[in-house]
Amino acid sequence: MATPGDTEWQGIENDVTDPEELRVIHAAIDSFFQYSRVAHFNGTHLRRQSFYALPQAHWKLLAAPPFNFLETLDRVDEAIDSNAELARAIATAGIRSFHMQSSSAKNAATDPGMAAAAATTTASIVPIVSGPWTGAAKPSDMDKARSTLRQFYRDWSAEGASERDASYGPVKNYLHYERALRNNNNNTSAAAAAPLKVLVPGAGLGRLVFDLCDMGFEVEGNEISYHQLLASAYVLNRAPHAGCHRIYPWIQTFSNHRSRA
Repeated sequence: MATPGDTEWQGIENDVTDPEELRVIHAAIDSFFQYSRVAHFNGTHLRRQSFYALPQAHWKLLAAPPFNFLETLDRVDEAIDSNAELARAIATAGIRSFHMQSSSAKNAATDPGMAAAAATTTASIVPIVSGPWTGAAKPSDMDKARSTLRQFYRDWSAEGASERDASYGPVKNYLHYERALRNNNNNTSAAAAAPLKVLVPGAGLGRLVFDLCDMGFEVEGNEISYHQLLASAYVLNRAPHAGCHRIYPWIQTFSNHRSRA
């Protein structure tokens, strides 16, 4: 994880060479680039087709207040565009972090204009970089990309704090207790000053790793999902500042919502 005093993180130390592992990484990168297209198609395009297939009297009724169904779809499109901004930033950063650049993609990814684009919150100017990952994503990869974007709500938004407290709070409280207990049982100052080492399996988007580091523990996170690794690498090392993205975690389903706001 980069800190203000560090030089910019240059990505993983060793290039990935295993063909199967490269295939999985390519599919993960492509799924984030393809998020916008697939989400618009499944989320609003198909619903508009079904809407206009209704008898005219019916769809006119649903298009008018208080239902305003077409306006709801327009708002969903805007929310998808906002989510896609984060998805493109994850994929673009992942190309650099995991050394996935082809010669042409590498030039684009290191170009100052693209670096500035990736650091903004304007999705329209963050380009989709083509490469060996293009077209690699399967439907299951798209599901993982949607799930990963949704997980940002819990792990990295202010609104998700209560969920983090419920899931991570007991772990943090126990480790705080364990550290105090060990320090009380140690007679030497050197032993008491040594940080407690913690392994976080299934580290996900890295929030628990981040919080434990902030508490002074020596932490290592393990994760096998490249969707999660790409996303955590972006948020921990390349996101320009807190609050730089606006996400809408629940837009892919229209059921069991308390309101359409």
